Formats: sequence, structure tokens, C-alpha cells
Amino acid sequence: MASAEALPRRRGWPEWALIVLLHAAGLLTIYVTEHGLFAQSLALMTWAFLNLVWIMLLRRPILSAALSLAMIGVLIVLSEFKHSILQINLTFLDFLIIDQDTVAFLLAIFPQLRIILVAGIVAALPLIWLLWRQDTRRIR
Repeated sequence: MASAEALPRRRGWPEWALIVLLHAAGLLTIYVTEHGLFAQSLALMTWAFLNLVWIMLLRRPILSAALSLAMIGVLIVLSEFKHSILQINLTFLDFLIIDQDTVAFLLAIFPQLRIILVAGIVAALPLIWLLWRQDTRRIR
């Protein structure tokens, strides 16, 4: 008979509930922010792509869903920021060409943004570590 240490840790429903909650939050965000069947379909494919890339890299479904949700949130915030200044929505092409000069320009115009970015990173790192430690489900 195997010892208790040799048996895999099984937590059951709390992990599944967290996975479902994160995906529900992502899907609700897509439903609220995207209008029209085409835009919602593209957003759903992006959500699936982000989750699959993070699962491929990390092999942890909870952390993958959380990082995908964070990336979608950052994209929405950047899009709203651009819309408030230029009255133009951010496209994925715009998101891909954000370079060092763009970041330097934003930090020069909004010096308080540096404090917000550092605070966000400092707050996110323990949360990522906690999700990493709590996520016992591994995908092969």
C-alpha cells in the first residue's frame, strides 16, 4: 500500500471552482466589452489562444486562466486609454507595436503612471506565486 506522501494531493472542488470562476470572468468581460458576433468570436478565439499558450508554457490551468484574464484586462485598459485621447479604439496591431519609445513617451507625459505600474507589479507577484503554489493540477 502506498504511503500518504506518495499519493497525489487532491483538493477537489475549490480548484475547479476557481478555474470556472476565472473563465466565467473572462467570458463575461468579453461579452460586456465586445459588440457583435464577429468581434465576440475574435475575442473568444483570443481568449482560447491565450489560455492554450499559457497552459503550454506553465502547464497549470488556474495560473493560465488568471494570466489570460490579466492580459485581456490590460488590453481593455489600453484601448480605453487610447479611445479617451484619440477617439480611436486600440487594435491588436497597435498592441503589437507598443515599443520602448511608446512606453517612455507615456511615462514622460504621465509620471504617476510609473508608481501605478510598480505597485501593480508588486501586488501581482505574490498573487501569481500563490496561484502557482495552490494550482496542483498539471496538464501534460
